[in-house]
Amino acid sequence: MLKYFSSESISNCAEIQEMQVLLNKANKNYDDREFSQANSQFQEIQESLELSNLSSHENILLRSRIFAGLGKVNYALGNYQESVDSYRNLLSLEDAIADHANASIICPLIGQQETIIFCANYKQSLITEKIPQGQRNILSDLNMMLDKIRNAPIDRDEELNQSEIEIKEYSKKLYNALIKPVEAHLKKYLIILLEGIVRYVPFSMLFNEENDKYLVENYIIESILSTGLEPINDRLPEINYQLRDTLILAMGAPITPNNPSDKVESELNSIVKVNKDDAGEFYGLVPLFDGDFIRKKIYRFLLSGTKTDLRKITGRTPRLRISNFILHIVTHGEFKPEDPESSFLVLGDRSQLSIANIIESNQLSKILSKFNLVVLSACETAGGNLSENYNGEEIPIAINTCFLQQGVRTVIASLWQHNYRRTFDLMKYFYKILRKERISVPEALQRAQLSLKRQKKFSHPFYWAAFIVTSRKF
Repeated sequence: MLKYFSSESISNCAEIQEMQVLLNKANKNYDDREFSQANSQFQEIQESLELSNLSSHENILLRSRIFAGLGKVNYALGNYQESVDSYRNLLSLEDAIADHANASIICPLIGQQETIIFCANYKQSLITEKIPQGQRNILSDLNMMLDKIRNAPIDRDEELNQSEIEIKEYSKKLYNALIKPVEAHLKKYLIILLEGIVRYVPFSMLFNEENDKYLVENYIIESILSTGLEPINDRLPEINYQLRDTLILAMGAPITPNNPSDKVESELNSIVKVNKDDAGEFYGLVPLFDGDFIRKKIYRFLLSGTKTDLRKITGRTPRLRISNFILHIVTHGEFKPEDPESSFLVLGDRSQLSIANIIESNQLSKILSKFNLVVLSACETAGGNLSENYNGEEIPIAINTCFLQQGVRTVIASLWQHNYRRTFDLMKYFYKILRKERISVPEALQRAQLSLKRQKKFSHPFYWAAFIVTSRKF
């Protein structure tokens, strides 16, 4: 497996530094939707790399970043075949799947007339499958499925069964288009590189009619939204979130009738252990709740939390080293695809904290980079309503990816407005499993979703399928 290639380790190589500066500029232009300029810069870096004398390790690392960049920018420009070629090159690289023998990476690229699906497995040749379904058909099925799940009759139990049957009709079409062509090659851990409208797909609820199971029942699912965030073959070590080395900072407010004050406060208290005898799952500071959840207090709260000495909470003499920080936010959120940077979280004083506010705050950006995990227990924080005018390129600056761009390792967020009372149960299960089982975040979310799904009255995917895990790298 390729080792982590930090900026410090390349400080003596001017050639690599120059390419890295250009890569940063190209990715910035992509984020700013200056796609043509970004494309030219990625091509310039590729030409420079071909003329360089870098080691195999350095060459593969830089090529992964270039292919990722060319793949996403050509897709945004509508250059479908060039995008396909770049992603094929990316996933064909040596160690593309690193040393994770139980993982598969899939990348569905939806064109106007066809869809190509790549599947990469450890020490195996890249699998490429093509289906004769293009964006129009897949977008139609996706829109119908999302419309039915967002309008599920959750207050009328007698109609829920029929609602799920109708949802499965479209869910199985998406499964057959995006998963079935590579199904025989998939491992237990499914990593999905999201490009285009696939970014709106709730993969956990895609339905396999042959075994009568949703995807989440067979696979642990993790998404990587933009392969330009980190090189695909640069995998971080796994984290085990344990009581002795993890601190959680939580905040939130009851903004809508759907998330009443007592439930928001109960969710915060169920996960935060302020004193050693509290029922919470992880140690943390007293949450910022309602009127305290305001802009001027957030940074001070996060800064104070990252400097906390756990001895003050546990009463234990040995100093406990905090190596994992979690941020949990309970509020209302809204994704604005027509102007993504105006997407927002609502604060306790009912003001809006927008993506632009987070990006423009150097203080917030710096402190957020210390967090391994951010959980956005809020609506539409990974995407929102889909129309024929949107192609998925707006999602790289959705609320969840905004946090990833500030340096957060992993974000849990939702694709639609959900039922808050069931979200409370889901989050309670998630944190308990994460602490007790010492497993990865995607697997803990999978088990929490299945715990909710197994309860007959909450088996409808509306209750459990909204939340997804998105990471900088797998």
